[in-house]
Amino acid sequence: MLSELAQDPSAGAMNQDSPETALKIISYKDLLKNSWSLVITEFPVFIKTLLFVVIAFTLLSASLFLLSHEVFIGPQLSFWLTLLALPIVGMVIALLASFSLMRALVLRATEPLYRVHVKYVAKHLFGITLVSLYLTIFTQFGYSLFFVPGFVASIYLVFSSLLVVSGKYRGFDALSNSITLVYGRFFPVLGRFFVTNFVIFFLIASAFLLVSFGLFGYFKWSNHFGLAVGDIPLFFFGLILFIVGGYYWLTCALVILYESVQALPVAEALPIPKAKLEKWLMITALIIVLIVGLLAPLDGFFGWTDSVLYELGAV
Repeated sequence: MLSELAQDPSAGAMNQDSPETALKIISYKDLLKNSWSLVITEFPVFIKTLLFVVIAFTLLSASLFLLSHEVFIGPQLSFWLTLLALPIVGMVIALLASFSLMRALVLRATEPLYRVHVKYVAKHLFGITLVSLYLTIFTQFGYSLFFVPGFVASIYLVFSSLLVVSGKYRGFDALSNSITLVYGRFFPVLGRFFVTNFVIFFLIASAFLLVSFGLFGYFKWSNHFGLAVGDIPLFFFGLILFIVGGYYWLTCALVILYESVQALPVAEALPIPKAKLEKWLMITALIIVLIVGLLAPLDGFFGWTDSVLYELGAV
């Protein structure tokens, strides 16, 4: 059923038991059940993503260390250069892995080869990341305005990343289509999104704590609390395992919710044309960037002024 829905979104509404159930968004129980089913059936995608992250990060880190050592001739300088560059390397790998995993789940019925998704994401990484940046701009700026605007924006734009990695939409077109999908069913999407995220996060956190306590007991039993050199790769792999596993499960739930909403007819028409909405989104993003760009130096200036007055005893 899930593969048929991914191939033809309209099929989801036709394969139900009755017209009444066809017009309803997926229930909480079915959402959790189907997301877990997707976790099991698409488990090879998780394994490939995990291996991709571990191998890519290890090879790039080792290459960076060796290159810096050869160029600058000095282990200490090469170590610090590698340490500074690792966050950038990690961010690029994380973007490639997360978007490739997301695309593999969305297009699982039409494109089963994982390497095809990695190549697509690598080729369009800038455009996909730009949409994620727009999403971050809207939500984070909204959160700074007494939380509510950012909360609303995060729900209306919740499907933006899925739409852009699928290759069907780009830029602000993905944002406006996400708004179209959610408009008229804001609260049903809100409830299902947060309930499933809470349940999955609780289960992942519980598993992490159980494993952590188990390792703590092992260290206590073995009479050492520090990490030996041989333990570092194990902990590194375990940390990546929990991060990728949690993201994989959350993405499965989001994909199931997206397919359920996409299979429904439009709940309500947008009050403005979609082309005008995209233009407003573009203008709003530009205004936010300008505001942040103007306020950041002022915040630094006033912060510096306050610190000087504090030192002088005036504040």
